[in-house]
Amino acid sequence: MAERVARSKCKAGLTVDLLGGAQRCAPLVSQHRKGIDYASRVCREYLIRDQHGAYRAILSGNVRWTMDYVKNILAIYRQATDADRDSGLEWYARAKVEAKAMSIRHDIPVRIVVGVMAALSPNNRWERNVRDAERLIAAYLNGDDIESVSVSTYNKMRAKAWAILDAMPADDQHVMRLLNGQKIVSFFSNIMGHDTCTIDGHARNIAFAERVGLTDNRTNIGKKLYAELQDAYNVAAHAAGVKAYEMQAITWVVWKRIHNI
Repeated sequence: MAERVARSKCKAGLTVDLLGGAQRCAPLVSQHRKGIDYASRVCREYLIRDQHGAYRAILSGNVRWTMDYVKNILAIYRQATDADRDSGLEWYARAKVEAKAMSIRHDIPVRIVVGVMAALSPNNRWERNVRDAERLIAAYLNGDDIESVSVSTYNKMRAKAWAILDAMPADDQHVMRLLNGQKIVSFFSNIMGHDTCTIDGHARNIAFAERVGLTDNRTNIGKKLYAELQDAYNVAAHAAGVKAYEMQAITWVVWKRIHNI
């Protein structure tokens, strides 16, 4: 079994709990640059040791907060049933299967369908998300006006989805430029099979160990917090032996079951 040791450029060690086992973060030597004690400032890096003794570096904003998030994420992960785990591990693959089926029905590339789905995803249940994408694509290809289709998300997101249909991008990077939002770009990437981690309001709530509504201002995630939460899911995933997007999906499935969402 892999030995997992978290380390930070902090003066004091930090005890964290990874999958039930307390580990001690070993303090590293303070770094002084231009007279500034970087070790006393925001921690910038922590490392995970794998079974080969190699270290994997992951950037972080603040290791204390990040490790608190990791503990909360793993607390939910530990409550996963076999069915929860299987559902989470397969979630993004199933989503792509749905997108492929829709792309065949409408004779458009799967990246376009996934881009539309991602654009329409904010504060939208997945089942409604899929229906909205189907109706919007059908309306566009039928020559209807954008206003003829109501969606269960914001109108500006409907406009983004319509813009993707207008542009018919030839590659994933173009779709992501049109999406231009950290959560929806990550969501698009995960469904398309890229190894990243989507942080939405549910992922934030899991990491903060609190349940707030997705329209609450506290679920508006800035770039710094988004990166910290991605780091936290990466660390939790390494501790559990899964990928970060799988950790996110599994804990989301558990969270839904616990709170009957």
